[in-house]
Amino acid sequence: SSGELLDECMAYMGASDSIMLLDTAVNLLARPDLARWFPAVAPVYCHAADLLAQGFGQSASYPGIEPVDDLGWITLVCQHDHCLSWK
Repeated sequence: SSGELLDECMAYMGASDSIMLLDTAVNLLARPDLARWFPAVAPVYCHAADLLAQGFGQSASYPGIEPVDDLGWITLVCQHDHCLSWK
């Protein structure tokens, strides 16, 4: 599940890392146990288009998670030396 993958990902996170929730991973925002992961060690972002696609509307439903558009996503990737995907 996405929750188990997020647990695994966060175990390796450092203060200079970021999390970007993409595609169906934004559905984590609907979980009643979301607070167990956040606030996170590092910033958390979600793809605004994926929020819309999954029926969340224009904004994330949890404080501390920042929606970003396509340009914001590219900017985040460029700010980090490495990009890992957890599927």
